[in-house]
Amino acid sequence: MIMSTKNSPKNFDSIKQSDESLQTTIKFSYASLAVFCGMMMIFVFDMMNRSDQISFIPLFFSILMGMAAADFFSGLLHWLFDTWGSSDSLFWGEYIVKSFREHHTRPHLILKRNWIESNGVPIMVVVSVHIVYTIFIEDRLIPISQSVHMSMFLFCFYFMMAVSNEIHKLCHYPKKCGYFVETLRFFKIIPSVADHKKHHTFPFDDNYCLATGWMNPILRKIEFWRRLEKLITMLTGMKPRQEDHLYYEVLVKKSARNKNEIRQRIKE
Repeated sequence: MIMSTKNSPKNFDSIKQSDESLQTTIKFSYASLAVFCGMMMIFVFDMMNRSDQISFIPLFFSILMGMAAADFFSGLLHWLFDTWGSSDSLFWGEYIVKSFREHHTRPHLILKRNWIESNGVPIMVVVSVHIVYTIFIEDRLIPISQSVHMSMFLFCFYFMMAVSNEIHKLCHYPKKCGYFVETLRFFKIIPSVADHKKHHTFPFDDNYCLATGWMNPILRKIEFWRRLEKLITMLTGMKPRQEDHLYYEVLVKKSARNKNEIRQRIKE
C-alpha cells in the first residue's frame, strides 16, 4: 500500500520540540553531566590505583568490547526512538519522539545545536544505565566488577555512548572535519558520512548504530531490527514507524519522494 501524504503537516510545528521542553531537557542534561564527570573520574582513579593488574591483551579487548557495546546500545536507543511512539504522546512524544521526527525531516538542524543540546540525552541515559548497573548487577558479578579490565570496559562503553550524538553530528557536516576526525573515519573507528547517509534514505530503517558503526552490517545481516519489530508487533499489536508517512514523503529529499522509487522500496 502506498503511503498517503494528504494529511502531512504544512509546517514543522507539529514535530518540533517546544522551547519549554527543550530548556527542561537542558537543565537535566547539565545535572547529568556533573554526575557523569564524577563517574568517569572514579573509573580513572580506580584504574590508576590498580595499574599493576593491567594486562595488555585483556585491556585491548576490553576497549574494543566497550566500544562495540556502546555502538549496539546507541543503535538500540536510536531504533527505539525512531520506530515506536507518537509525537502526540504526553511525555514520550514531546521529549523524545519529536526530536527524532524533526531530525529526519531537517537533518542538518543538528549542526545548530550546541554540545549540551546534542549530547545531554545520551549522557542522561548513561547515568541511568550506571545506576541500574550499580544497584542490580554489580553485586552479582563481584569477581568481574572488581577487575580493572571491567572498569576499562565500562569507561569506554559510557564514554562512547555519551558522545555518540556528537559523532552523529559529525556525520552531517557538509565538508571534511579535519585530520583527526578523517583519521578516525579512515580506520573505521567512527561512522563515515556515506554510512550514515544510508539511514537518511527512505524508509529510514537501517544503520541505526552511531558510536562506531561496527554493528550495522552485523545487525543487517541477521535482520535483527526487522525480527525484533515483528516480535514486538506480535506481542503488543503496535506497528513500527506508524507516523512516518505523515512527514517523510513530503519533507525529505526529492529523490526519496519519487513515488516509483517508494513503491519499489515498499515492495522489497
